[in-house]
Amino acid sequence: MKNIFKNKVILITGGTGSIGSAIVKELLNSDCRTIRVLGSDENGLHNLSLSLSSSYQEHFVDSMLRNKIRYFYGDITDLNRMISATENVDYVIHAAALKHVPICEYNPFEATKVNVIGTENMIKACFYHKSIEKFILISTDKVVNPTTVLGTTKLLAEKIVLNSNLNKGYRNIKLSVVRFGNVIGTRGSVLPKFILQLNENKDLTVTDKLSTRFFVTVDGAVKSVMTSLQIMKGGEIFVPKTINAIKIYDLARALCKIYSHSNSKIKTVGLRQGEKMHEKIFTEDEIYKLKIYNNIYVIDHMNSHKLTKIKKLMNFFSSEQAKVLTIDQIASYLKKFDLLDLKI
Repeated sequence: MKNIFKNKVILITGGTGSIGSAIVKELLNSDCRTIRVLGSDENGLHNLSLSLSSSYQEHFVDSMLRNKIRYFYGDITDLNRMISATENVDYVIHAAALKHVPICEYNPFEATKVNVIGTENMIKACFYHKSIEKFILISTDKVVNPTTVLGTTKLLAEKIVLNSNLNKGYRNIKLSVVRFGNVIGTRGSVLPKFILQLNENKDLTVTDKLSTRFFVTVDGAVKSVMTSLQIMKGGEIFVPKTINAIKIYDLARALCKIYSHSNSKIKTVGLRQGEKMHEKIFTEDEIYKLKIYNNIYVIDHMNSHKLTKIKKLMNFFSSEQAKVLTIDQIASYLKKFDLLDLKI
């Protein structure tokens, strides 16, 4: 596959988060000209710079020059700052968002400001310049038939991105979306919380014994972003094929089996406000617009496909209907991807 990153300037918003920082580290192996890491978390920017320094004695500017990284402090709700941050950029990977369901429920105005207005600002900033070729939004399966502020605001962000292809005018920019399930092992996932509870001999709290979720590893998420940037033509939603359906109660049971020294038990606490028992990765309408490219699903809104081509996906688009991993498979999965030494 062609190296589309050679000599390119790439901006990653939310670049200090779990996914954003992993994308930054992946891009270090490319031939890009510069990586711009944008974040509103000063400590996050500082810690990322330290993790990429050759030593604690290395000067901040020397580290940036060696790694071809620039650390941009800024908030995506500040349009003027985003216009400045996107100047002379070729690709934008928009990972910045409010992502925690209860935080968004309690702070709906701020969730709208960040997830919706922030995305709008990023596109306005991209439209302000002529250099930007590609814009990709990182989204979530909670946009499918949303019942929470998080899902609703991210769905609107998706719509803004996709429909901006229709009003970009003379600009050459292409805008698309990558949609994940839960990224297992990140700060927002349930796994670090379970491990902390086990280490402290506290009960593992699950919402319901039957609750299921789609999971993807950080590595799988990053690879899907890279692939999407390679093949995007504008207007698509990309979904990694490497996602797995897992019953949360079975994840807790697998961890109890691995941490057999712990006295923790599993306690069901009920669903939170707006929380679903199961998640869907596509809407039913989107299934008829699916194409498959290697290890990624492509929702192509410009074309519909015959049912015979995608009928087998009918039992996949819901985490309830998809084949879930067994307890032993979950344990092997956690060990394979080194997910047992996590901290919140």
